[in-house]
Formats: sequence, C-alpha cells, structure tokens
Amino acid sequence: MLVAWISRLLPQIARVADSAEAPVHVYLFDRRSQRTLLDALARHFEELCAIPAFYDLLTSHPALTQGMISFLSDEVGGRLNLASVCQNLYEVARELGFRWEDASQEIQRKFRTRVFDSTRPFARDTSSGLLSPSEAKGDGAIFVESAARFGTEIPLEYAYAAWGLLQETPGMREDDRSYVGAFKGATLEDVRALAELRCRALRHVEESFKFKNRQVEKEPLQLSRFDQIEIEPSAVPLSRALEDFLYLEHHARVQSLLLHLALPPEQRAQTGRTLILRCESYEKTETGERATFTLAAGGDNQSATTAAPPVVKIREGDWVVVNPLANDEGRALPAWKLLRSRLAVVEEFDGARAALRLLPMSFKNSDFRFPHRLFKPEAGALFTADEMADDLNADKFLDACRHAASNNLYRWIEDSEEGKRPRAVRPRRLRDAREIAEIASRTQQPQGLTAAQRRVVGDLITDRVLVLQGPPGTGKSHTLGFAVLSRALALATPARPFRVAVCARTHAATQIALASIAKRARELREGASGDARFRPLEGLKVVKVCNDAGESVPAGVERIFVDGGDELSAAEQWDALLGESMLVVGGTPGGIYRLVKAGAARGQAVDWSEKFFDLVVVDEASQMGVAEALTAAAFLREDGQFVAIGDHRQMPPILAHAWDRESRRDMKHARPHLSVFEYLRESGFKTEALDESFRIPAEIADFLRRHVYAEDGVEFRSANRARLGAAHDLSGWLAAVFSMEHPLVVVEHDESGSQQSNEFEASLVEEIARVASEQLGLDPAGGIGIVVPHRAQKSLLQTRLPELADSIDTVERFQGGERDLIVVSATVSDRDFARAESGFLLEPRRLTVAVSRPRRKLVVVSSRAVFDLIPSDLDEYERGALWKHLRHECAGATLWEGEIGGHRVAVRALAADC
Repeated sequence: MLVAWISRLLPQIARVADSAEAPVHVYLFDRRSQRTLLDALARHFEELCAIPAFYDLLTSHPALTQGMISFLSDEVGGRLNLASVCQNLYEVARELGFRWEDASQEIQRKFRTRVFDSTRPFARDTSSGLLSPSEAKGDGAIFVESAARFGTEIPLEYAYAAWGLLQETPGMREDDRSYVGAFKGATLEDVRALAELRCRALRHVEESFKFKNRQVEKEPLQLSRFDQIEIEPSAVPLSRALEDFLYLEHHARVQSLLLHLALPPEQRAQTGRTLILRCESYEKTETGERATFTLAAGGDNQSATTAAPPVVKIREGDWVVVNPLANDEGRALPAWKLLRSRLAVVEEFDGARAALRLLPMSFKNSDFRFPHRLFKPEAGALFTADEMADDLNADKFLDACRHAASNNLYRWIEDSEEGKRPRAVRPRRLRDAREIAEIASRTQQPQGLTAAQRRVVGDLITDRVLVLQGPPGTGKSHTLGFAVLSRALALATPARPFRVAVCARTHAATQIALASIAKRARELREGASGDARFRPLEGLKVVKVCNDAGESVPAGVERIFVDGGDELSAAEQWDALLGESMLVVGGTPGGIYRLVKAGAARGQAVDWSEKFFDLVVVDEASQMGVAEALTAAAFLREDGQFVAIGDHRQMPPILAHAWDRESRRDMKHARPHLSVFEYLRESGFKTEALDESFRIPAEIADFLRRHVYAEDGVEFRSANRARLGAAHDLSGWLAAVFSMEHPLVVVEHDESGSQQSNEFEASLVEEIARVASEQLGLDPAGGIGIVVPHRAQKSLLQTRLPELADSIDTVERFQGGERDLIVVSATVSDRDFARAESGFLLEPRRLTVAVSRPRRKLVVVSSRAVFDLIPSDLDEYERGALWKHLRHECAGATLWEGEIGGHRVAVRALAADC
C-alpha cells in the first residue's frame, strides 16, 4: 500500500506543478497524522527506497529551514472559536460548512460508527421548550454532540471489512457480533470515497482561513529529486547536527515562552512564571541602574504582599524581562514585544518585595538573543517581570561548533581510533603520578582513597579522554581535586607551565570543584611538607571567572573578571595568568570563552587554533550537552587530556525540544541531545567508575546497586551504618517511621484525589518533620531535607513548615545536596493524572537522586497509585521499574498498618534479606 501510494503521489505532484521545480507544502490535520505516517514510512524505509527526500521533507523543521508542514488543528485552535467539543477533522469541517454527504455513496451512513456518530438528533417540545431524542433528521432536528470522537483517522475496522477479513464466527458473543456488524458493508470504493472527501475537507478548512501571510516566500524544490539523498545521515558531520541542535532547542524554548506570554498578565502571574510589580523607586548610580518593586495583586492598582502567586518560580539571580503592564491605550502588550523589553537580574526577592538590577543590554545580529528596549520604570506604575527568552551562551557554542575542525576533543570523537590511542607520557612521570596518589591516600586517613579513586588519581593519565562515573556520595569532587593536582605535579616542567580549565554548567558546581582543588592542595602541602615534589603547589594559582564583584569564592580561590580589574586590563590579566607556573581556571564554558576572547584575542575574533590548557575537566558532565562541552574543550592542547565527570543515572540535561519524538534521520543518527558524558561513554572512550559511597546508608546503596548500577557493572556499596538517634514517646505510625533499625521506610497511603499538591501527604510529612526537629534536633542546614516532584507541593509544605522552607525543594535542585534525614513526598495520587505524567513521575533518574541524598535515613511517602501505576507504553513501564522494586522489597516488612485521617496507611521497611 505504501509503495503504491508513494509511486502514484510523487508523479502527481510533478504533474500538477507542470514544472521541474515548484514550491511544495504539506497539510495535515494534526500532529498525530504526521506521526502515524512517519512511523509507517520508517518501518518500511528499505522497501521505500524511492522516498528519502520526501521523508526528509515530512520531517523538516521551521527552526532550521522554511516551513514545509502545516497542522490545521493548530490553526483552528488559534484562529477560530468553534462549537464542537471534539475538534477532529470531521466535526471541524462540518462546522465550517463542508458537506460530508455524498448521495451516491451515503458516506455518513456507511461510516457512522466511530466517525459520524458523535451527534444525536433531538426535537424541541413547543410547549415546554425541552429537548427529547428524535428519529427525525430533517430541517427541524437539533443535533447535539453526544459522544467524544477525538480521532481523525479512518478506523482500521472498515479496511478489514472491505478486505473481507472482518467476519462473524460461529459461537461469537452477541456484543462481539454487534461490534462486527457495525463495520460490515464497507467496500474498497467506500473507503476511497471517504479518503477523497477527507482531502477535500482539508482543503475546505484551509481555505476558510481568511487572513494569511502573503509575504512568506517558498523556495521551489527540485521535484525530480524526491528519490535522491543529498547526503546520507551517517555522513552528516556531528558539528552540523550540533548546530541544528542549538537552533531547535532555542526555537522550542522561545515558542513555549511565547505561548505563555500570549496569556493576559493576571493569568501569567497565576502560573508563578510572571510577577506583577509596582515600582517603588528607581536610581541610577556609577555601578548601574536599580529599581525596587512590591508585588501587586494584578492590574487592580492595589499593592498586596499577600497576593503573590501560590507557586512563585522566579528566584534571586534569575534573568527577567521587565515590561509595562499595559501600553498607552491600556492594552496588554503582544508576546513578541514582551520578549524585547528591558532586561534585569533579580537581586533580592522575599515574596513581597523585589529589587532588580536593570541591564543596559541589547543585542543585534544574533540568532539566539533579541534587541531590547531601554526605559526607566516610573514610581507608582505597574510592570511585569517574565522569564527571559535570550540564550546568552548559545552563540558561543555555535561558534565553537563551526570551528570544530580545530577542536582536539572533536577530532578525537570523529576519529575514535586516534582518540582512544594513549598519549605519550614518560615512564618516570607515570611513576610520579602513582606515588602522588599513594601519598594523597595517606593524607586522607583513616579512610584513605578507595582503589578506584587511586586509579583515577594515579593511573589514568595517558588516556586522551577519560569518562569518570561518580555515583551518589562516592567523593567525585574529592577525587577531582586530587586528580587535577597529580597530573599537574607529574607533568609540569620548568619550561612548560601546566594549565587546567575546570568547567561546569553552573557557577555553584564550578565553585565546588575549585574548592576541592584548593583544599586538596593544602592537605598535600601539609601532609608531605618535606617532599620536594610538592613544592610547586606553593605557586599554584586557582581562579574563578566571575560575573559579579559580590560573588563569593571558596578559600584559596581568587576572583577574576572577563574585562579585567582596577589594576589590570583584560589583556594584561590574561598575560599574567599565562605567566603562572601552575594555573587552574574555573568557570562555565561561556565564561572561559569570554575570558579567552577578551584576553587572548583582545576583544577581537577568537583564534580557535590557539591552545592554552593541558587538562580540561568538565564536572556534572551528565548535565552538559556536547556543544557546550566542545566550547569548554576548545582551547585544549593536542597532547592534553579531557576528563568528563558525572553520572548518567542521575538527572540529565534540561531540554526544551521533544527529542524523543524527533524524526529527522540525521538527528536520530547523531543524537546531539545526549549529554557529553553519555555521548563519550557510548562512543567507547575509557570509562572508570567510583564504587564506594561515603554518604548513603549501606542498605540503600545495596538497593541502588541491584537495580541501578549493576547495569553499568558497578559494584556500588557503602559501609555507612550510621543511624538517626532514638525518638521517645512515639506510638503508631510515627514510631514505625523512626524505628532505628530501618534506614529506608516507605509510608504508603490510599488517598487518591491529588495531582501536583497533596494536603494529606503534606500532613504526614509535617508530622515527620516535627518529630525530626523537636526530638532529634535536625536542622534545615544539614539535618533534614524534603524532596518533592512539583513546585506546588513545595509551596504547600513551605507554608506548613516555614522554619524548614530552605530545606524543601524539587529533585532537580536537590541533586548534589545531602541531609541526615531525607523525606520524599511523591505527591501524585490521582490515577489518571499519574498515568498522564508517568514519563515525569516514574523517571528512574529522578528517584535515584531522591533516594541517594540521606546520610542516615530515608522516608518515602507515596500513594498506592504511584506504586500500582502500569503505563500502557512499554518504555514508560520500564521507567517505572525502580518504583516497583522499591515497593516489592519493602512489602515483606510491614511495621504498622492503620487509618489516618480517613485513609488507610501502611509503614513498610526495606527487608533485611534483600
């Protein structure tokens, strides 16, 4: 069927065009139609060797090329206000005046079941005015939608009936016989007639749109080349795929933000992504412009410190775009204009008042940033603060991808044989590195370094690319510090300084890495003071690229600024750094790029052939994309080493584009959305894993080993047997929760009506937190942490537990944190909602992060709906396996069962024999 359809379709396009080339545009009713077609073509791609260019046309994206596909359902939803509840093709076309009835074919009668059966005729009683069912379908009949028909396809049963494959059988039940009978009688001619009417209906719907953009120019396509491939997907350079990745990500994020900004300001504020503010003051000083605001309830001109949105998602340090609440005519500003207003940074925000630093920034000639209007907010006026759409770093990453040919990490990825070939290191230097690792281990007594840590520090220095997996609590930052210093001490020479770039996606993660390096250097100097090999550490300079003079840095780390300081210009500062005998520079990849551009390039175009660093370390590499990592490694020497540290079993990069539904063949082959950690690991580069946790209780570590890290061949373990202290005078479920012998406890309940917030779970968590604080003395800083999936539950718990507000957060923000006691509130209990968001809720990496934060005890509070959830999608089902393992292994040790607040609750613990 597909072969016949394609072989007839493509020549007809050329015949209608009556030309060798013509503009081509594809109209589909909805995205499901595209997915159905692409799935069918992909399953038989080898047989359909005549359609590669046509397939690529169907998977084109407006972020990368001219738009080739329109989905009429999107246009209908945005342009029209139709009466039909289920806006499928049949109902939409009918509402717009299309006649489905064909006298010769009787289409509506023959295809009534599941196509034209969504309405029923009613008649109105003339005396009472009431409606009643009627058999009459004439002019006086009133048709009322009585059945939901969301699908637009022709039900497959009609095709089977036309092929003679849908037959009644002896002994068939009456309801099955009735079901088969509803589709019987359809012929192939009938199906073709309906298919033709569907095409006419699509055209009718499209032609009903009165206003169209007549200025859009469609470049003509070579119609004779639909059977040709310009380039095989495997031949598309990774750098090109990464460029497209950057455009697709930015496009998806901007489109999502535009949908949000299209809402009225008051509705935007209710989402927590927008603040409505009244300006209190504005001042301009030598250090910049600053304005203070109070939170307003909306456009009612009333300041309201109590009217803040229930879940405010804007935080201190966020970049926002500030706009007047309305224009001079009192109307809300359009979305495209909101994106281009005054940029600002939230310096202070306490939920009632906000202080914003206004930025004199506007951008031109950028694919990822916008020109911005500069204005001074007037006191007393109302403004909105929305998320910024500009991507301040993507243009830097794009530049690095376009110059990937001179990037040594990229060359090693493209030529894996060369990339996996050991680099030349003299035997004496290898011995020095091993001896340094042993000395480092002695400075860490009584624990010392594990065997895996010693290998990373002292042995794995000849690999050009090293991938280091650090499961929770295994001391990856600790290991990073010693690994950097061992390489610097073993490989530095008087004639050649040793320079290191340490990068992470966030400033906080970079600071943790730099703090470890500075602290390990002090420990080595103190622990081996008589050893001449460690004397160069006295000249070690560790610096952090900072954006703000007020940014704090760890002990032993100095602040530097891209544009230099009071005493040195950017160029003089860079020359001074290059003069250091042993240098560690830390920053985000964008910060390192800007430092080189301002210093080495003197503000001009970057010379990508210049190389400055002997070692590039990327921390939290499992959250960093490949394009960003190439920027971090852009100035790595040919004989240098690239080290990626992370854990793909924890949280991945945050992405905007739906990569799991991406159909482009080159993108599916290149997979540019993977983190650099996963990309290098799956490419077969040298991988080492730390295997002993110094934080997690032994039983929890063993649970993670069996169900998470065994898949990587990692014998994950912990010797931690520490327990919380005894809580006295407890009974019932709380006594079970705080039983000292059980480090992992599950509190399962049958409440079933909650979605993104859960009052019942919040009450349970509040009781647990009260005991932990009052009896065990656990504080918010390091004693107790509460992990939730949704910000709504976070807000609810912060309201109930204001003294613990800083210790309540989502999984994404808790990664890297730890507490003596961790309480996880799964929150969702509505089964339909849980099923709808199963991809998010059941994500095993999210659960791995949550359960690996405690030092002494973990309490998981969850509804039965989460544990019982069985998604229909196989991939989603497999994702939920970790939750099911958790419940299964706790099912054998029930500590308490009973009723709380009208709900059945069971407290279970990890069985001792698991």
